[in-house]
Amino acid sequence: MRFQVDTLKKKLFERAFSIKKSDSPAQIYAEIACVVFLIFLTLSFSNERLSPENLQGVRFPFLDIVNLVFHEAGHILFIPMGKFMAYLGGSLFQCLIPVILMGYFLKERASFSASVMFWWLGQNFIDLAPYIYDAKRLTLTLLGGHTGRDNPNSHDWYWLLSQMGVRQHCESIGLFFEGLGFLILLLALTWSVLLLFKRGKKQFQPGRKNLDRF
Repeated sequence: MRFQVDTLKKKLFERAFSIKKSDSPAQIYAEIACVVFLIFLTLSFSNERLSPENLQGVRFPFLDIVNLVFHEAGHILFIPMGKFMAYLGGSLFQCLIPVILMGYFLKERASFSASVMFWWLGQNFIDLAPYIYDAKRLTLTLLGGHTGRDNPNSHDWYWLLSQMGVRQHCESIGLFFEGLGFLILLLALTWSVLLLFKRGKKQFQPGRKNLDRF
């Protein structure tokens, strides 16, 4: 069992840092531009942390719309699994999408794309944080233009945390999700930067040996 776990870790690490022979300078430059953009997004929103004065938390307008589509689809997909999963399904599905895509890209050894999906996963945690944080205040405007105060059961996390008996801790849970999200963003950026260094060495210094190793 220990051997199998170690083998799995080794394979996962190899796929996470694999470099395809077809990588071109143009692709590397495009990936550099992507990383710079993601760093800009991360830094520009890092001062908009969730607080009683900022209940919206950190917003990524375009991605928030994409996440909302998967969120609403998740509610529908998980209806057959019961009421609790139907409520949870929205938040769960919007986080599952980047995880599924990350797994696919790792399988295809598209390691840079996988790192971007990991960044998106972190952004999804940040996106959910205000929703969780609001489970007691019920002041966020929900889809349809109403707030949780108009109909508390329309607020996913009011209902979920109430069912679990922890709604009084909603602000701490929301802050935890936000913190976890930022941690994932930093890990994803570190992953992508390491890949760029590795790709750059392989592309521009072809005469050196063993550059695939860390």
